[in-house]
Amino acid sequence: MIFIGAVFYSWSWKEDTLLWETHTDLMGYPAYVDGASLNEEGWKYVQREVSQHAAHLAPIRTLKARSAEIKRREDGSVVEFVENPTSDIANCILYHKWDTKDDAFLLKTYDNLSFIPGRRRKEFLDAADWHSVQLWFTQKFGCCPSQTQLQAHTRTVLLKH
Repeated sequence: MIFIGAVFYSWSWKEDTLLWETHTDLMGYPAYVDGASLNEEGWKYVQREVSQHAAHLAPIRTLKARSAEIKRREDGSVVEFVENPTSDIANCILYHKWDTKDDAFLLKTYDNLSFIPGRRRKEFLDAADWHSVQLWFTQKFGCCPSQTQLQAHTRTVLLKH
């Protein structure tokens, strides 16, 4: 499993709901609880669950901070517990797994940008092209890898195909 290094990510209600439900479920299992809170194994389990369902890896300290800031409404939805959260959920840095959807998107985008109608195919994309790739990737997948990370992974994907 290959991870993009660190990416900027905007945390959403989906992650809050997943975090809340996983945390609440584990509190019923003595093997994962130490007193009134989750133990180290419990937090590792939460981290695995969030990673499997959200396609990124959040540090345990981020999960702990965020879980302390959310609660349930009467209708069952998750809501922030504080007005000014200590965890910066609008600009958090997480780890994102490269996925076949990412690969397909990068291949298609690279092909589209390197083809210029009526001219020879571009041998290399320029800085403006990579900026566009980064912007479109961020819009499509909700995380922002660096241009260097995108270039390196695109090179790897191109070598495979």
